[in-house]
Order: sequence, then structure tokens, then C-alpha cells
Amino acid sequence: MARSTNLALGLGLPVLLLALYGGAHVVFYETYRNVSFTEVAYDPVLFAGDLPSYITPEEFQRRVAAMGSGEVSVKDEQTSESDPGRPPFKHTFMDVHGFTDIGFTGTLTAHFFNDRLAEVWFQAPNVHDYYDQLLHQRGIPSNEPRELRHGHLIIRLAMGPTGAPRVYMEDERLTDEMKLWIKRYS
Repeated sequence: MARSTNLALGLGLPVLLLALYGGAHVVFYETYRNVSFTEVAYDPVLFAGDLPSYITPEEFQRRVAAMGSGEVSVKDEQTSESDPGRPPFKHTFMDVHGFTDIGFTGTLTAHFFNDRLAEVWFQAPNVHDYYDQLLHQRGIPSNEPRELRHGHLIIRLAMGPTGAPRVYMEDERLTDEMKLWIKRYS
């Protein structure tokens, strides 16, 4: 859960300023000062195809193969040099062409931060229908059509870089960790 103002004050002025001005999606957890940037949460969120956040790229490939839902290819992998006192910063992107979820087939792109599945985006024909069906299947009320939060899961319908709509799903804890790593070490 998010930290209280009193707790943020106890961490010092830089943390308080980061909390106030660090962006709308930065959330501080009890382990804020001790984030390892590699830990695995005990309560993952479920993305498309019931793929859980925090799984490794190898586990992702194994699960997709077991589903019989498309072929996985590594799209890009970026690793920064690790200095003493600085945790790793690794991004891996994988595409699954022919991925099927709740009756819709398209391309699923998976983004891993330090070998943990952080977010996916799904692009398919009739992606708006997919978005509506996904929310209905999960019992999530759709009172805000563009972005929904359900626990640590954020689901949004947005345009991709090519202008085609996609459904984005992210575990906000991992995306917050990425933002925090950038603030601390870049």
C-alpha cells in the first residue's frame, strides 16, 4: 500500500519531494528505501492469457508454448553495465504472433524488467471488442473507458506507435520500480 505523509517525512526531504513531484503514477511501498530491483512479488497480477507478472522470460516462453498460442521471438534486449552499488537494469521485449486470448487472436508484446514480466500489450483486429470482453470476463466495471486500475493491475486502451489501438496491461509495482531506478541511477 502507499506510504503515509508522516512516513514520507521520516525518510527525508528528497523522498518527500519525489513523492510530491515525481509523477502521478509513482507509488511508494514499505520497502521503498530497500528496493532490490530484482525481487519477485508473492501476489502477481494476471495479464492476457492469464500470464502472471513477475515470471521470467524462460517461464513466459514455456507457458506460451504450453498454451499453443503462437510463436515467441525475442524482439529486443537491452542491458546496462552494472556498477558496484548500482543494481542491474535490463529490458527484454518478446513478441508472440498468433497469440489468442478469450477468442481474439493478434500480437502480444511482453516487456520484462530485470527478468520479470512487467507489462504486455495486445494488438488484434477488433481490439475495442477485446477490451470490453476482457473487462467483462474479469468482472471489472468499465466506468472509465481509457484506463482502469484493479489492484496493482492497470489496463488501458491506447494507440501504439503505429497509430493502431492496443490494450496495455501493466503491474504498476514493476513500472514504478523502473521509474524509481531511472530517478536514482540515471
